[in-house]
Amino acid sequence: MGVIGTGRIGRTVLQHLSGSGSAALLAYDLYPNDEVKKIAEYVPLETLLAESDVITLHSQRYGGESPSHRHQSN
Repeated sequence: MGVIGTGRIGRTVLQHLSGSGSAALLAYDLYPNDEVKKIAEYVPLETLLAESDVITLHSQRYGGESPSHRHQSN
């Protein structure tokens, strides 16, 4: 299971998944969070995309909030 974006919502999703005995939890974020490191493994985006059967995306929407998010998905 892969989670892109480990802010408030992504972190909550990972906490719920960690309690379900799910397979390996992979995470990607530009700013890794120490709390998330306890329940998931941060990996490069390419690794997360290649190794995850299911991916959830938790990122700011487009529209100028952050230029780094503008082309995150296509």
